[in-house]
Amino acid sequence: MTDVWIQLADTRDYADVAAVYGEIFPSNPPATSVIGFQPTGRGLVQIQVIAVKSRAALSVLGSGPWSAGR
Repeated sequence: MTDVWIQLADTRDYADVAAVYGEIFPSNPPATSVIGFQPTGRGLVQIQVIAVKSRAALSVLGSGPWSAGR
């Protein structure tokens, strides 16, 4: 995994989410963004994950014009 976006309907739940995230990824966790959002349905948490199949794919992802300055 390279990136995880977590959207919380109530940002006061951040500590609980961070604790669970730490259990799932005890070492070398992927980059994470956590934001608050106004739910449009019944969901209180939305999670989006970007994953790659191999380390070689990571080097390809990091070589485009979007990676300038890295």
